[in-house]
Amino acid sequence: MNSADSAPSKRRDKEDRPSKPYVKKPLNAFMLYMKEQRAKVVAECTLKESAAINQILGRKVGICVNLVALLCQISTLAVAWCHE
Repeated sequence: MNSADSAPSKRRDKEDRPSKPYVKKPLNAFMLYMKEQRAKVVAECTLKESAAINQILGRKVGICVNLVALLCQISTLAVAWCHE
């Protein structure tokens, strides 16, 4: 007997299980931002390549993340200063 014959195949496992409705995963924050901002970036520049547009959007997200981190640090320092 082959070892392949003794082990159940993945296909048979899937067929035996009752089918569940497919639940689509929600978009993460970057994908939501891309969906919202892609048209604006395409309108601003003459690029049509998806990779180049994604790089621009990625840089913009990085700037936003750094800005939010800086604002959090400033507010933490302000709260600490007020409680002194």
